[in-house]
Amino acid sequence: MINERANKINEIVSRINTHPEYSSCVKREVFHAQREEAQKHSLDLELEGEGKKLTKNERVMILGRLDEAWKFLCERGMDIFSLAKLGAIIEPEPNKTGSFRNSQTKFGDFWPTLPTDIHYEIEQLVYQTNNSDLSPVERASNIHLGLVKIHPFIDGNGRAARLAQNFCLHQRGYPLVIIPSNERGKYLEIIGNALRDRYNFDSGVLRQSDAERRFHEYIESKVFESSLDLEKELKQRRMYQIELKGIDGPQTGHILAKVIRNIGRNRPDSRGGITVSVSKNGGKRAMTLDVVGDVSTEEITSTLDAQGRFRFSYDINNKYC
Repeated sequence: MINERANKINEIVSRINTHPEYSSCVKREVFHAQREEAQKHSLDLELEGEGKKLTKNERVMILGRLDEAWKFLCERGMDIFSLAKLGAIIEPEPNKTGSFRNSQTKFGDFWPTLPTDIHYEIEQLVYQTNNSDLSPVERASNIHLGLVKIHPFIDGNGRAARLAQNFCLHQRGYPLVIIPSNERGKYLEIIGNALRDRYNFDSGVLRQSDAERRFHEYIESKVFESSLDLEKELKQRRMYQIELKGIDGPQTGHILAKVIRNIGRNRPDSRGGITVSVSKNGGKRAMTLDVVGDVSTEEITSTLDAQGRFRFSYDINNKYC
């Protein structure tokens, strides 16, 4: 059953991907920043547990490998073959075989999938992820939990799981999950309880236990936060080009620019300011206003239409980049 928060996420994502006033280049810029932030925290989640301190160069190198792994998934898609290579890209030294681990390991209190069963379980996880009726967020949280449960690599499993999760979201046009490193204890407790139920066969993606449901809700809450942050940035950086025609002279253009700036100054909310730059446009009776800020086409139109003391016409065009 889709809950209220899931509905809100879907509504925001729909606006993000289709709203005519939202800039695609701003979306790409914010998405890139979210991905970098997610990868930094993903690394720190593991470093804090291991008590490791990295030099600046070591950190840059490891984060660079996460970038390489992301690009690899974007090029190849998610299947058993691309997932088999993920560990060697993220941590090449311990994952020398270039594929899944061939020895048993242990993490925390858990003994994960036997090496002989990894290929089959990854194949099932990929099929389930790509062919079920899961929502995009359920799909992402399931690949995250499933990869941690299987633990297919000698090292780098957590980073691989969180990267694959965010790739699943990206495939469906959803903002990415950022799990802050200062929530490490909370994250480990939630995922640990969900894993315990999976290992005991008390839960599954289609019959979630309370613990697994809490893990999914935690991931969902992070998608919601990223969605809000992304839309806020898109709203604040809406861009328009207004062509003024038939104005009396440059002074009128500057007055109209001030009127539009005042939309932001006169609002009772905290939506931020509006910047307007003025340039000439092929003659004394034409000017161009470049507008950036949290303002809608409707607000600009109603404001300009209210300036009856001036005689002019105008065209408003969305300026996406």
